[in-house]
Amino acid sequence: MVIIDLALLLGVLTPVVSMATGALAVTAFFDGGHGRWPQELLILLLAVSLLLVGPGAFSLDALMYGRRRLVPHRHDD
Repeated sequence: MVIIDLALLLGVLTPVVSMATGALAVTAFFDGGHGRWPQELLILLLAVSLLLVGPGAFSLDALMYGRRRLVPHRHDD
């Protein structure tokens, strides 16, 4: 778990690591976390949001693969 935390902190392989974090959170959630289900649910939601948003501008992923910019497309009707 420490390696996953460090990878998320540094922004290395963010989609893969966030899927692993989500899988661990689901496992802990259904394993009977002994009253810790809100924490596991929060970790799961954060992992899913990080998976959808992607790495940040100052992550190692952005340095290695370039920063992805989303440009909205205008529809002129």
